[in-house]
Amino acid sequence: TVVENHYGAGRAIYSAADLEAGNSTAHDSLFLALVTSLLDGPAAFGSDAHPVVWMNVFDQPEHGRRIVSLFNNAPTDPPLPVPEFSFRLRPPAGRHYTRLVQLPQDQAVPFARDPDGTIRAAVSGLEALAMYAAYHQ
Repeated sequence: TVVENHYGAGRAIYSAADLEAGNSTAHDSLFLALVTSLLDGPAAFGSDAHPVVWMNVFDQPEHGRRIVSLFNNAPTDPPLPVPEFSFRLRPPAGRHYTRLVQLPQDQAVPFARDPDGTIRAAVSGLEALAMYAAYHQ
């Protein structure tokens, strides 16, 4: 059973089943769809990578940047490399991205910009961990 409730300006979803603990594509798809339905607009970030890739974004407004971390959480040791994929990152309200660099090398990374300011960048392959800094003004 899945129930949605509206209260004031908020919404909540309750599931009697532990959906995120399920080990199937159906569980993953349902959980993602339910969480995504709670957003008021597009997600602030995302990726089309294989599900073993975990993506985190850390906001560092005092440095005018966001740090993107991509972690290969494959169950093998060493993890199998993840082939090419891309990620997207929406800028903070009223800001726009000026550059994207791969860390720790501080190497410039090409990116495309959508009309809403979201940037998209390709990752050529992910061994274990990749980090990027997206600078905005």
